[in-house]
Amino acid sequence: NVTVDDDTVPVDFSTNFSDDGRWLYKDNQIVKNPDYVTPDTPQPVPTAEQQAIAKLTTLVTGLMAKEAVNNA
Repeated sequence: NVTVDDDTVPVDFSTNFSDDGRWLYKDNQIVKNPDYVTPDTPQPVPTAEQQAIAKLTTLVTGLMAKEAVNNA
């Protein structure tokens, strides 16, 4: 177990505690890791339903554009 005085804990330590590697315990203090790099947030993979809706949206938009040209 490590005991740290409350007055030496950085203000944003508790809000950013879950970030692995952001903090170091050095010289009896908690300090920010100077080599820490925020990990990239993975982009969600669209479901098959979302992909189908995107294709249909593109198709309908194209048809509406053609209709507008024909009615001009």
